[in-house]
Amino acid sequence: EDPIKTGEEDMCLLAVLNTLLKTVRELSVVRRSDLTNELDEIWGHVYTHLTYPHAQVRLLSSQLLGLLFSAWEPAEIADQQSLGHEEDCDPEENKKPSYMLQNTAQLVQNYTKALCHQLQTPNLDDILGTQVVKNLLYLARLAEALGRLDLLVWIAKKVMK
Repeated sequence: EDPIKTGEEDMCLLAVLNTLLKTVRELSVVRRSDLTNELDEIWGHVYTHLTYPHAQVRLLSSQLLGLLFSAWEPAEIADQQSLGHEEDCDPEENKKPSYMLQNTAQLVQNYTKALCHQLQTPNLDDILGTQVVKNLLYLARLAEALGRLDLLVWIAKKVMK
């Protein structure tokens, strides 16, 4: 593969992620119900870039994930899970629930795997490592809030590997 083309693609991806990070941070769009479909797509792409070869892409993806997590208290997610998402979506408008309320336990597992993969990369720096640990701690708090001690134990084992 052409290293110049790869470098240009990485720079373009970095610009997109930087813009997205600033947009999410400054406009507080994480929980906007009118953007649920668009945000679901964005978070899916963020997830796939957590294991991207370029360290800066992984860092920006982890920071975006941190913004997603900071918008939701684990107890709030657990409460809405027990209510069946009633407060987050309007069945009359046929809106689907926010990203964090869709298959939450599976999200916890998927993100834990990707974040643990980041911890095993040879070019892990302090900034990325700190962000990954913060994200993993959030996922552990979420598993605990959901009452999923099995998931909490699974996270601990995954981190210990």
